[in-house]
Amino acid sequence: MTRPSASLIEQVRYLQVGERLGEKPWLKFIDQALFEGEQRPSIDKDILSDLTNPSIVIQHPQDFKRKDGEPRVFFAPIASANKLLKNPIKRNQLRDKFGVKAVEMESSGIADTTWNHEIGYLVVRGIGDYCDSNKNDDWHSYAAAVAAAYTIALLESIPVPKL
Repeated sequence: MTRPSASLIEQVRYLQVGERLGEKPWLKFIDQALFEGEQRPSIDKDILSDLTNPSIVIQHPQDFKRKDGEPRVFFAPIASANKLLKNPIKRNQLRDKFGVKAVEMESSGIADTTWNHEIGYLVVRGIGDYCDSNKNDDWHSYAAAVAAAYTIALLESIPVPKL
């Protein structure tokens, strides 16, 4: 397993401290990252389904860190594979066994390449679905814009070395 860049993780921790103090510099970049005419989908499109019966909509778990109308930022392992996951039971197994917060399909090649060239990396993902049979693209553009906005804030937070 390749590990993300220690220096980038340090900067993420810096942003986490700021977030606890009410600072969320990525929020100001979200609208800039959205394509013209796009916006955050309405809350009624954020649907969580029962594990065994996807036609049953269930309530989201209570999350006191979530703020209405704002994306929630997590720092956790992300599983990466070359196959789309639409199985909430498998998703939960990965969460319980490895502590992963998301499953995606693009970053494993980045991790391998950076490992081979001995350079650092960090995966920043916007999560747009729950890996279940209700998967759709409603949140994808907004999730990508949030990931881009967070990445900009992260890069801006890196101190520039004095020459």
